[in-house]
Amino acid sequence: MLAPCARRAGFRAGPLRNLPSQGYLSVMFASGDATSIGVVLMRVIRDALDPAPLDDIALRRQYMAMRDAVLPRDAMHQRTIFERFASGEARLLGDVLGSVITMLAEHPQRESLCAFALALFLRGSTASDEIRKNPLVAAMLAGLGWFDGPPTLSAQGLIAASTNDRVLQ
Repeated sequence: MLAPCARRAGFRAGPLRNLPSQGYLSVMFASGDATSIGVVLMRVIRDALDPAPLDDIALRRQYMAMRDAVLPRDAMHQRTIFERFASGEARLLGDVLGSVITMLAEHPQRESLCAFALALFLRGSTASDEIRKNPLVAAMLAGLGWFDGPPTLSAQGLIAASTNDRVLQ
């Protein structure tokens, strides 16, 4: 349901938005809070999945409600959804999560999203290893092509990853 709407409308044009600042990421990594790493990834992916304007307002609202069920907007709901997926309580969201994976696999900014995820998770912290085991994070990474390890990027993706890595350090 989510993917056909996204295909019809497309995604918001432009570069990735709401990338966290270097200072924020430094504090987050220093805290060792695994869920915070997942929340950062969720926020960037959620923003990338903003639909382009649709003439059909009802369809847009339906798409956004489904997206928000898995990738909520506010911080408390984001942490709650990670806990629900970790404990296995989010099984009912499986279809929506499958649509999110499909949309990420077909997303026009997939390489930029992948480069951001690489820069975020290749720091090798215990917290980043821990959060990758969360089914929601694993699904987001799978949608970006990261299954058993980091995906191979094109030259453009490698440039974006090195840029993101400089921002994240």
